[in-house]
Amino acid sequence: MLKDLCPLVYKLNMTENKLIEAVKLIRRDLLLNDEPLKAYYLLKELDIPELKPELDRTYALVRPVFEPNFYRGIYDVPAEDCESIEPEEFILNAGGRYARYKWIVDELIANKPKKYMDLACYVGSLVTTAAGMGIESYGVDITPKVIEVAKRRAVSAGVDDTAKFYNANILTFPHNKKFDMVSALEVLEHLPDPEKFIEHLIEICTGWCYVTTPNGPFGSPPIQWDWDGVEEHVCGHVRVFTKATLFELLEKCGCEVAYINGETDGLLWAKFRRKEVSNG
Repeated sequence: MLKDLCPLVYKLNMTENKLIEAVKLIRRDLLLNDEPLKAYYLLKELDIPELKPELDRTYALVRPVFEPNFYRGIYDVPAEDCESIEPEEFILNAGGRYARYKWIVDELIANKPKKYMDLACYVGSLVTTAAGMGIESYGVDITPKVIEVAKRRAVSAGVDDTAKFYNANILTFPHNKKFDMVSALEVLEHLPDPEKFIEHLIEICTGWCYVTTPNGPFGSPPIQWDWDGVEEHVCGHVRVFTKATLFELLEKCGCEVAYINGETDGLLWAKFRRKEVSNG
């Protein structure tokens, strides 16, 4: 493993200090290229005491891979907390809450989908807003409490006939429905297998898909993956994307990319769909 990851360590006559600095640079490059597991295995195999802080921070990124139960309830916050994060005033005006929400609402207006799905919908502001526009809309989230809030808000807004919510796994739901437009905001950074998720998106969507994810070099703090040692700050993030690595992922999954860019909110925004295969 070590020889595969950093052959220069063996070729160059390095002092211990130079080796440590070289490994730190290799770790950084691996993380910037969305390879947290390789970075972790490298540091673990070297087992250099001076690199213990880097090993601990890197393990924090990949911990869900080795301890999948650890993050199971990390987002199961009290209902009053999620309602303060996304107040009820945005039930039918999600675009007034965040720039990325406004982007999705503008795309809903432009695309006029008949069926819209928001995966990891939280309290459902995008779904209820779309429903208020007369769009058959669906929201899915793995956290029961936020789905309870979303359903209650749909009733109070009078859109519960067109806004449907499900407490389910976004990696597999739905099994037998197709949608004209699908969004999944701040999801990819939580997934050990983002390729599988992108393939799921383009499988259930007949039109455009939309994702956002923290932008590695330009987020706040600037290096999203460099854990600060505070347990609660990890928040289930297991990877980082740059514009280049996100584009590579979408290309690998056979997507036509209409838009991808780092925005001022510290996120990458991407619009894509399944690439049509030419028969000629």
